[in-house]
This record gives sequence, structure tokens and C-alpha cells, in this order.
Amino acid sequence: MRAARNLELQHILYAAYGLDTGLEVENLANLPPYKTPIFDLNEMLTWLEWFIATERFNNTGDARNLSTLLQAERKRLTRSFRDDAARLSEMGSLGKLRGVITGLSRSLQMIRPNQSLQYIADLPERIKNVEGLFTSESNNLIYSLLVDRLESNFDPFTGSILLNAGNAASRVKNERWLVNWYAERELWVEAITLAREWVINWCMYQLGLEKFTDLPNRRRIESVLGAEAHDFLESRKKKLAFHSLFMREIPQLDDLLGLWLELTDVRNDINHAGMREKPGKPEELQARIQSCVKLINSLPVNLSR
Repeated sequence: MRAARNLELQHILYAAYGLDTGLEVENLANLPPYKTPIFDLNEMLTWLEWFIATERFNNTGDARNLSTLLQAERKRLTRSFRDDAARLSEMGSLGKLRGVITGLSRSLQMIRPNQSLQYIADLPERIKNVEGLFTSESNNLIYSLLVDRLESNFDPFTGSILLNAGNAASRVKNERWLVNWYAERELWVEAITLAREWVINWCMYQLGLEKFTDLPNRRRIESVLGAEAHDFLESRKKKLAFHSLFMREIPQLDDLLGLWLELTDVRNDINHAGMREKPGKPEELQARIQSCVKLINSLPVNLSR
């Protein structure tokens, strides 16, 4: 009724006839007039909506439903606190939580790792700040859902790595986690797109170039990777030893160049919508992305640098 007719349900009433006696009702006409407990199940539907919205955000990065619920809760609480100025002043914290969740959702969907990290860093505090608003038994369950599901979903970003997020090694570590976040949720386009950029960041980090947004340096690294990967492929075809000209100091170079060849091919196939003579099948592309992520996870990141 809510979804199909856009109705706002005030109550869903369930009369549990005979519940107080434990009788199995076979012949209603012959039973004495027992009292019938009546339950309002509307609250259970609300819990289910919060759970579904939270899970959708966790599994896809889409926070539209969760944002709508937070906005509705803010309006409901504002009405209930209309005579309490102190409580009304706390409504801003709910709006800020909604803003962080919405911003994080958009950043994840548009593959903005820097912005995503900033919102993720802010998420635990924003959740904590609304705890005082969720005081009823029903709202406590909703708050617990926000804490347990949202914080645990982004838990890898809440430790010491994030606290030192300005460090190049920390950024590489966090962005690699985000590549895995996408892949685990089968968001393959986002995973392969970020993975390719992550490899360039990782190479820049290994070469001491810590400003990853420096476009001239990114283009140089991309050009060198392409040339070295081509030479590596030719050497492998001819069964000759490969000797790097420009990237000798980078660890696991053979793995890196093989990864770059695979990444660029899969990424181009997907982002150009398979506009080639022999486009990959979806299941094959997914398997190749999973292999790429596994290789990415094997590349070393020295956090003490």
C-alpha cells in the first residue's frame, strides 16, 4: 500500500484471538468471550524499511531510501519536540548525518575516492551525535542498526590509517580498500575504473611522487607503464628476459606490468561499452576483474615511509 498507492499508513492492527488462553481455535461460535489482544504492527514495518534502506546503502552505495527515512524522522521529531527548544536545537545533528550519508553515496557512485574518504571519516561522529534523539525503544533499535551496520561496513577506514590520511601510503592503502569494497559488492565498473587509477597512484608513491593529482606526472607514469608493459609482453612472447629501462626500482615489476596490461584491456572493454571486434562476455570480465583485484592486494605498501 505504501509502495503501490503512496499511502501513509497510520496503523496495521492485528487481533490475536485466543492468545491469552493458548487455545487452538476450531469453532469460534462455541468459545467463551475471551479478551483479544490487539497489536499495532506498523512499527515493525518501519523497522523493516530502515533495515532495507541501510542494507541497500551498504550493498550498493545508494543512500536515497535511507536519506528519505532520515528526513522523515527529522520532521517527525521536530513535531514531537515543538515545545522543547533544547531538543529542537539538536535537530541539526540529524540533518548533518543525512548530509554525510548522501554525500558519501554520491561520492561512491561517481568514484570520488578522496571525497568518499572524507565523508567516511566523518560518519562515526555524525552517528554518535544523533544518539540522544533516538530515545524510545523503537528508535533505539533504529539507532543500533545505524551503528552496527553502517560503522561496521566502513570499519577499515576508522582506524589509524585514516587518522594519517594525508600520508601518501595511507591514501594508497585506503583507496585499495575502496577497490575491494566495490568488487565485493559486484560494482564491477566502479572497481575496474578505480583500480586502473590506483595502479598509477601506487607507482607514483613508489617513485616518491606523492601528489597524485599532478596531471603531468600522472601522464608520464601512464606513458611509461604502457611502454614498459608492451616491451614486457613482447619479451614474454619471445621467451626472452625482460629488462626495464625506467622502472627498475619498483617492486614486483613483472606482476605490475602484467596487471597493467590486463587492467587497461578490461577497463577499455567495459568503459567503451564493448565497442570492439571481440568484446568480453560479462562473466569473463567479472572473473578478470577479480584476478586484477587479487594482484592489486599483493602489491606492497610500506606505511612507515
